[in-house]
Amino acid sequence: MTVRIDPPIKVANAQSHDQDQNETADWLASLGSLYRNAGAERVRYILSVLDRRAKELGVLPSGKKALKRVSG
Repeated sequence: MTVRIDPPIKVANAQSHDQDQNETADWLASLGSLYRNAGAERVRYILSVLDRRAKELGVLPSGKKALKRVSG
């Protein structure tokens, strides 16, 4: 069995903003692996679950809160 490891992904100005480049690289490698092994539909599902959880945690604004900010 051959394991393919993608080269590191360069993000503009990542060094100045990324508090943990190794963790970021791990997340990106996992995303690439998920895509290669399970396809785009699975990636979209996982991203939607992460988005929902981030909103629950208050990391991202939910749709209702975002609308209140814009209209209020």
